[in-house]
Amino acid sequence: MITSAEENILLEKADENFKSADLLRCQKYFNTALNCLYYSVYLKVYRRLLRLNLDTEDNNKGKHKIALDYLYEAAKKNPDASYANMLLTSLKSGRVKASYKCVHISEQEYDRAYKRFKTNKIPLDRFLTDAPESEHGDSDEVDV
Repeated sequence: MITSAEENILLEKADENFKSADLLRCQKYFNTALNCLYYSVYLKVYRRLLRLNLDTEDNNKGKHKIALDYLYEAAKKNPDASYANMLLTSLKSGRVKASYKCVHISEQEYDRAYKRFKTNKIPLDRFLTDAPESEHGDSDEVDV
């Protein structure tokens, strides 16, 4: 489980990444700005995984894949999770391009990603706030 102090640290880091994305965008550092934008969303989802005791330390998929899988499954029952899933998936694609491909993120690409973020921020936050604390009922089925 995660403590409230640890939750606050993750939320502070998410906010710091978002603010850093704005500063980097002003300096025209679009590759790094997109990375920060991605992590501002990912850290909120990761916090949720920790609250649900779905930490990813001992798995072979990786933290980011677990987060995407969680949102994918949740999206089957919750439209806000669907928006969150689309947002994180899109930002992850941009982050991979920004970090690992031999091309630069253009200003237009970053601005599209930022607009997508702004459009989906409310459903993302609503889902992460409203999702039940325990997703396991009496059966083995996941209730999201």
